[in-house]
Amino acid sequence: MFSQEALKGIVHHLIDGIVVIDDKGLILTVNPAMKALFGYDVDELIGKNVRMLMPEPYHSQHDNYIRNYHRTGERHVIGGGREVVGKRKDGSLFPIFLNVNELVLEGVKVFAGAIHDISGRKLAETAFRETDNKLKAILATAVEGMIIMDQRGRIELVNPAALRLFGFDESEVLGKNVKVLMPEPDHSNHDHYLKRYQETGKKTIIGAGREVIGKRKDGTLFPFSLAVSEVELRERIMYVGMVHDLTAVKEAQARLIEANAGLEQKVDERTRELEKTNADLMALNQLLATEIERRKEAEENALTALEKERQLNEMKSRFVSMASHEFRTPLSGILTSVSLLGRYAAPEHAEKREKHISTIKSSVHNLTGILNDFLSLDKLEEGKVDVRVHEFPMRPMLEEFRAEMMNNCKRGQSIDFEDDGQVDIIKADRHLLKNILINLVSNALKYSREGQEVKVKLHRAGNDLVIDVCDNGMGIPEKDQIHMFERLFRASNVMNIQGTGLGLNIVKKYVDLHEGTIAFYSKEGVGTTFTITIPQ
Repeated sequence: MFSQEALKGIVHHLIDGIVVIDDKGLILTVNPAMKALFGYDVDELIGKNVRMLMPEPYHSQHDNYIRNYHRTGERHVIGGGREVVGKRKDGSLFPIFLNVNELVLEGVKVFAGAIHDISGRKLAETAFRETDNKLKAILATAVEGMIIMDQRGRIELVNPAALRLFGFDESEVLGKNVKVLMPEPDHSNHDHYLKRYQETGKKTIIGAGREVIGKRKDGTLFPFSLAVSEVELRERIMYVGMVHDLTAVKEAQARLIEANAGLEQKVDERTRELEKTNADLMALNQLLATEIERRKEAEENALTALEKERQLNEMKSRFVSMASHEFRTPLSGILTSVSLLGRYAAPEHAEKREKHISTIKSSVHNLTGILNDFLSLDKLEEGKVDVRVHEFPMRPMLEEFRAEMMNNCKRGQSIDFEDDGQVDIIKADRHLLKNILINLVSNALKYSREGQEVKVKLHRAGNDLVIDVCDNGMGIPEKDQIHMFERLFRASNVMNIQGTGLGLNIVKKYVDLHEGTIAFYSKEGVGTTFTITIPQ
């Protein structure tokens, strides 16, 4: 008989599961790894037919295979390896890689099988396929343009957003060098840049981002932001480019620059006026050098004027920064919704289409509100606002106001009016009073959650008209309340909620023009009530 000790010496030096069988398929010996793989103790396997470790149809066919091999010498597994399925003691199946070799040890012919569990590899392959499918789905639905290139800059994958942006069909760019999307000099320099990066590792765009110029199929050029990342995909180095069209942003920036130029011109004019004033004061100082007190007063006036100029410049910087942010946010919302509308042309997408149309309307409304704030403040600063006080019925104005404000309501919000029955005919500037209400109610809706109510209460107090605008919103922090009517000031808890910081400053000026008063009571996390009093 073949030495059991010799067999054990063989199997205990191998890592994977080892099973040695005789020429009838009976198990002679196994190594400890077999218990971990199949769940059998060693004594449950020795002397048994190896087919007990196989599911159907291998279980039934195994003996025939051995007999056929002895008769014809035809091999299927022996001398090589393949993926098959194993069957554990508990009946569960799992994928294995089986490698069988024929051996003659001490004059006895045996077959030694090496068994490697490939469950982990199969799970990894499945996960990889799922990830690959998810990646393709993400690329297909992404709003931003995405381009994947190999190490030579050839396009391997491009999503629909990028194709629409550059005006190409997929077949026109796949396999082409990405420089086809670039104008000169980038078109000619791109291969040199890519080669230099691969040789030196010096990054210009990869791992960061910058604004560049793209070239469409029709030859037109446009600005876009480009961020390129280096990734290892399927054991290869690839480059993933994220493309965002900046055309609308650049146009908005140009409009802001134009507006800023007008402000700078006004500042320059006032600066020249102040410089002239300062020069006049210096000349006066020379003439009245002996009048020390008057000279000091003149110097103080000059310093005050210069400080006002500094404050004006600081205000201009704050204004440009704020305006840039407040215009960019609704413009980005409009751009995104317009980009998505084309995908929802089918009748069954009506709800999604209406949602994006609503977003566009809301963003346009926000832009209109910002522009109105800027225009109102400019007129107030230059004293161009005329107060035309006359008598008019209050209720029609309130109904008109309610209809206009419904577009500002979030889901479930409402605007309710209450009066003491004595508010019918009032005396005020109808246009300015309506703007006061629009500003206060817009704030109440904006800083309140969905489903909350905003109340407008009207009553008489002697000869005065009193209007309360009440909400249950986020409230104003106590430390900020002293600054609430200052220009460009916003409370510290508004976070990312849009606003210019001009509205309450304008409201107070409108109330002052009526020789009225404005006050408020607020508690953070509870709500706010603004009270307007207008003499009648």
